[in-house]
Amino acid sequence: MFEPYLDTIIYAFTNHPYIIIFVGLIIAGESILLPAIFLAIAGKLSMPYVVAITVISTTLSDTVWFYVGRHMQHGIFRRFIIDRVMAKVDEIAKPFDAHKAKVLFASKFVYGTRTAVQILAGARGMEWRRYIMVNFLGVLSLTLALIALGYSVNLSLAGLAEVVHRIEVVFLIFVALVVAGHFIVGKYVKKKWYQQ
Repeated sequence: MFEPYLDTIIYAFTNHPYIIIFVGLIIAGESILLPAIFLAIAGKLSMPYVVAITVISTTLSDTVWFYVGRHMQHGIFRRFIIDRVMAKVDEIAKPFDAHKAKVLFASKFVYGTRTAVQILAGARGMEWRRYIMVNFLGVLSLTLALIALGYSVNLSLAGLAEVVHRIEVVFLIFVALVVAGHFIVGKYVKKKWYQQ
């Protein structure tokens, strides 16, 4: 029943992984970024392509949300937003107004806040040039931090495998010594036992 769809998805991902990552990042955000980084570290994808696609797609997605915020109080968006909600947004946005760039940058590292902060930046009239620069640096910083974390975990796992191998060898030697000791002590005890 679902097999034709699954085959299509597998075909698309194996033949066009970067397009799938681009669309996935726009739709699902960071939840697509982590597997893409893992695949790049594993050598299945190109890390420079993953970084470029991440920065482009996330910046594009964030810019759309910025413009939603910019035009939220006008036109078609006004019909969907009640005045009470806008008053609450104004109340919540007061701390944002004092530190727009810092909050925008930090929102990249706090899961679940990215979209709301993009909308807030647009609604509160953040200057476009400043917005795009801070947003770009935030996306790039998050991407590079996740890549560094991925490489760190990968190296830790490789080091862990080496430690586990050494422990296995030491344990094998320990078991061999215990078995040998058991036989030697057993022979000695039997010899003493039968001599009496």
